[in-house]
Amino acid sequence: MLSLIQFRHVPRARRENWVRDLRDGWQDFWARDWFRDLVIGASVFNLLYAVYFVLGPVMSRRYYGGVGAWAITATAAAIGSVLAGLVATRLRPRYPLRLAVPLSGLFFLTPLAFTTLWLTSVQQHVPEQMLSRATSYDWFASLITYPVGLAIAGPLAAAAGSRRVLLAVGVLLIIETCLLTAVPSIRNLSNAIPAAAAGASGASGASGASGAPAPVRDPDQPG
Repeated sequence: MLSLIQFRHVPRARRENWVRDLRDGWQDFWARDWFRDLVIGASVFNLLYAVYFVLGPVMSRRYYGGVGAWAITATAAAIGSVLAGLVATRLRPRYPLRLAVPLSGLFFLTPLAFTTLWLTSVQQHVPEQMLSRATSYDWFASLITYPVGLAIAGPLAAAAGSRRVLLAVGVLLIIETCLLTAVPSIRNLSNAIPAAAAGASGASGASGASGAPAPVRDPDQPG
């Protein structure tokens, strides 16, 4: 099905200095408060999720009847994720991150729903010529903590007990979700497409030719 999609080719200005590209992308990424803060939150979430992913099967085997309990949990989560993702494609919330952030707090029950709303917001508000660089920093920062969580889960469980560690993970996740939801730049990001992003396709050639980065001021955010 994806092979049937027709994409319009947009000419790109040739980039000569990849160091400048990285620097401009970092400046654009860091200047957008909603983007930066949610990526930091995602790195914390993935750290907690990794700990849960290690200790969850252990607890299922020890207290809930064996590996079958974890299999049921994982299968239900996968089904819930797909259904929630399909529902999210039909939603048009005025403030999408107000819905996306609480969904992220449900662990892996609704990752597709969160990802749908998150990536839609990113593509609406980040200029096209900065999009690949901004999302690269997003993926790098979000996932770098995951292997750390995998590594520390065992030692933490050995020191404090699996139940205490999982309880702490749940409490921290609730706190993080509440804090992110309270951030004004995240809570007030609307689904209206900024004029700068809407015209990015037409402006990308001129911007690329001059080598200057796109404006990093998000017009949807209050001054």
